Amino acid sequence: MEHPLSRHERKRQQDNVNKAKAVLSESKGKGIIDKNTWWWNENVQRELKEKKNAFKKWQLERGNECERQARKNEYRECKEKATKAVAIARSELRNSCKVLMKDDEIKERWKIYFEKLMNEENDWNRVINRKPENVRLVNEIRPDGIPVEVWKILGEDGYKWLTLFFNKLLQEEVIPTEWCTSALVPIYKNKGDVQDCGSYRGIKLMSHSMKVWEKVIEKRLRDESEITQNQFGFMPGRGTTDATFALRQMCEKYRDVPRNLHMVFVDLEKAYDRVPKAVLW
Repeated sequence: MEHPLSRHERKRQQDNVNKAKAVLSESKGKGIIDKNTWWWNENVQRELKEKKNAFKKWQLERGNECERQARKNEYRECKEKATKAVAIARSELRNSCKVLMKDDEIKERWKIYFEKLMNEENDWNRVINRKPENVRLVNEIRPDGIPVEVWKILGEDGYKWLTLFFNKLLQEEVIPTEWCTSALVPIYKNKGDVQDCGSYRGIKLMSHSMKVWEKVIEKRLRDESEITQNQFGFMPGRGTTDATFALRQMCEKYRDVPRNLHMVFVDLEKAYDRVPKAVLW
């Protein structure tokens, strides 16, 4: 049987959505999609990047006419290589296996991929080192359709309602059923084959109300727990910049002595919530 708090939360969500639609109306919600570049493979991306860099060098060249002409010729060569790479990739695409076009087939493929990814035990005897990747920021649309800005606009009344609701969750030790649902969105990493699911990072979009609830719990846990001063990153006032500077200073001092200095960098691929702390320490 569904808990009363879940029914109450669903009714509150629906009321907010209906009021927002009545006041702000509703858009189609479709973003801008570049339909001409989705099939680019790694070789095409690399050649186009080299062409772009060559063009910038040509435009920024402030030397004599010979130097500018050399930069221009370099750009033309890169442009020819990029054009050839695009033509080859387009030809391979036509002759390759079937590309999924129907929404149902695409969703089923992503479902199979993420189910396998999130239910597969990693082999921790294998350590993979890679450079950190830049995470693209996206406009998040939550499953319940209610962004956190709603609570900011409601002001004091919204905070009072949330406080009362959160206290009930603590007292009855339950969470709304809607909070157990999330939207899994694949975000391209800007490298690798765009047709390979492994070239995408899965991002879970959850209810903003639940994220506010998580922040409240996190604040209470941080007040009660003690975290070592050696922890840098994801800590207020302790970013990784200072730690990186300290490492560089240490390397320079050991190089001057000279003495051996041993450091280990471990980058876990697709770690999610399965970080093997026992193996790391």
